[in-house]
Parts: sequence; C-alpha cells; structure tokens
Amino acid sequence: NRAGRNFNDVVNFLFSIAPCVCVGVGLIKKGNLFMAKILVVDDMHGIANLIQSILKAEGHDADVSYNGDQAIKKLEKDVFDLVLTDIIMPEKDGFDVVNYVREHCKDTKIVAVTGGGITISAPVALAALENKVDSTLRKPVNKEELLNCVRSVLA
Repeated sequence: NRAGRNFNDVVNFLFSIAPCVCVGVGLIKKGNLFMAKILVVDDMHGIANLIQSILKAEGHDADVSYNGDQAIKKLEKDVFDLVLTDIIMPEKDGFDVVNYVREHCKDTKIVAVTGGGITISAPVALAALENKVDSTLRKPVNKEELLNCVRSVLA
C-alpha cells in the first residue's frame, strides 16, 4: 500500500534526523531506548526528588507525588507509562496506589519500592505485591539498579 509506505518513509526519516520523536502515548524514542512518562511516588521528598532527577537525566518525563492521595489524583487526570511507588506512606499508601493503577490504568507498569517500616518489613511488603506489580526494588536503591529496573519494565 503506497500510503502505508509513505508513512513509514516519513517515520524513518524523522528518526534519522531527530534525536527523539514521539512514537506513542508518552513513549519517546531516543537512540535505541524508549523514554517514558513516569510518576514517582514517595513521602520522603528528598528520595522522590532524587529519583525524579535521575530519571530526567536519563531522558524520561518524570513527575512526583509525595503521597498516595496526590498520586491517585494525578493518575485520574493524566496517563503514565510507569508508576514507581514507595509502599509505606501516610494517607493513602503504595498498596492503594497499586490497586488504583491495576483497576483504572491497566496499561501502566508498576515498580514497588520500599525499605519497610515499623509495621511491616521490606520483604513482607514486596512479597504482598508480587503478583500485582511488574517489578520491585528494595531501599536503599542505587542509580544503576533503578535505571536497569526501569529499562527492563519498559522493554
């Protein structure tokens, strides 16, 4: 089909001249990697902001929420490719965020991150989410571990 061939020619041309080109809802191609729209959810502002900075430096469009309630409000209004959420938080926690995403944002990937807390250990929290999330990370998490996990989940 000539129209289909012309469209493919245009797409290939754009990829050849532009370092990043939008190829879908939130996903952007940069080199051989797809950049994503990511929501980072953590009640510890410093950790949330650091993760956001690492993801932005990698080329992702990263937004932050500091509790589950804020995250769910953003998820009601916007589409994200990935939600990277802490589990133990005040107000609505990561369990609430995970359940909301699974019910309302079926195409959104989820990475659960926790160091545990007073009422639940990190291994128990992560095990409780094993069948609901795409991957898990245990705090403290380093930059390479974070980026490798994000790449793997988005692949």
